[in-house]
Amino acid sequence: MVQIIKPERPAGFLDYGPGEYRAREEMILAISRIFSSFGFDPIETPMAEFYKVLLGEDETSKNIFSLHTQGNSENNLALRFDHTVPFARFISANPYNSKKRTGIKLPWRRSVYGPVFRGETPQKGRFRQFYQYDVDIAGSSLMLSDAEVIAVIFHTLSLWKSDFLININNRKILDGVMEYLGICDRGSCLAVDISRDIIHILDKSTKISDAKFRDALMSEPDNEFDPRPNLDDKQFSKLEAFISLQGSNEEIIDLALALLSDSKLAQEGLRELSDIISYLPSFGVDVNKVVIDFSIARGLDYYTGPVFESHLLDAPEFGSVFSGGRYNNLVSRFTGQELPAVGASIGVDRLYSALTSLGLLEVK
Repeated sequence: MVQIIKPERPAGFLDYGPGEYRAREEMILAISRIFSSFGFDPIETPMAEFYKVLLGEDETSKNIFSLHTQGNSENNLALRFDHTVPFARFISANPYNSKKRTGIKLPWRRSVYGPVFRGETPQKGRFRQFYQYDVDIAGSSLMLSDAEVIAVIFHTLSLWKSDFLININNRKILDGVMEYLGICDRGSCLAVDISRDIIHILDKSTKISDAKFRDALMSEPDNEFDPRPNLDDKQFSKLEAFISLQGSNEEIIDLALALLSDSKLAQEGLRELSDIISYLPSFGVDVNKVVIDFSIARGLDYYTGPVFESHLLDAPEFGSVFSGGRYNNLVSRFTGQELPAVGASIGVDRLYSALTSLGLLEVK
């Protein structure tokens, strides 16, 4: 007797029927036109990379899908979890040769589209296999490039009749805040680990109650290696005053410049945000759609400067749909040298799910 197998699909993996597929393809084509209008060159990299190429990002390596291959374990493969590490590998492997005129000439605008894989717990708008559509500018340290990426986000999300906001911050400001709070080594626990824990808590502050936020920041460590912040009342009040700054972007920057006057790093980060905001109108961006949010941190292992997240205000349950930031250190893993870069990524399936839930995509 033939055993009947239940036609199940694994959690976190999606099927698209003909109507859904066509609706998603139309969405992707519309996005592609925006990316092309800004001069981003499309490329493609393989879904599989050497495990050692992908390994090393503390927050993501535990989510890697490994591929079981025969032979030397050093050459084991894994499925990519984003397009950024393959991008860094691609640039490192294709340096520009001025005599032969081969390789990648910097600065370079790149776009890439394809599936990525993460072995994490599926939830609303979060999948194990999903498509990302990325734009990146490599080889430019100018804040004009960060403003350009934000402009791409703005013009892309303006394609649909859904209100949205783009929140921006700068990792340098957050590091400066740690100086402002007086975070230092505590026994066997390093200041960098305590700071990292504080930034993690800040990053999820909008998702937890005020009481839980306070408890997380003021909770006592269990042992000498526990990085829980254990802020005192004065430190908590200083942090609360910082994240509570209100006004226009310009007013918030001025207030933060005064508050963090003793931190050169924070001052640098605030000036970078000011530069970015000043460039946005030249890209046709409605500056009212771009709002400073000092709680945003994003990937602690990636980003070195400005970071940004965008949310559909009518579908907040889907989280950020087009996000990114500046990462100047990633290529150094392959070349030993720093290469400035900034980029952002659309969670295609998340955006599709959000837009269809709002009735903004026609599924025939």
